[in-house]
Amino acid sequence: MRIRTDGKFDHRKDTVEDVSAFYDCNNTRALMLASQDVQAFVGEVVDLLEDEELSLAQRRELVERFNGVSQRFEFDFEAGADGVSAEVEIDS
Repeated sequence: MRIRTDGKFDHRKDTVEDVSAFYDCNNTRALMLASQDVQAFVGEVVDLLEDEELSLAQRRELVERFNGVSQRFEFDFEAGADGVSAEVEIDS
């Protein structure tokens, strides 16, 4: 797979290089690792928001903080009689 980095896609080069520097490996491996990590982190955030030991105030604070970090993910939760269910919307 190739990623275009010419013309209007020039910003992608910086992003890929930043991820590569973060993981301290080549571009391909860095993108693979980042993809796997994002999926794992999002799953863990959803699990965390559904943790029975958290209060509603704690959940609200976590949602606010997580939503403030990402421009693509929006976390939310709903408390009901059956417990708490969390979800994430992804804006691609």
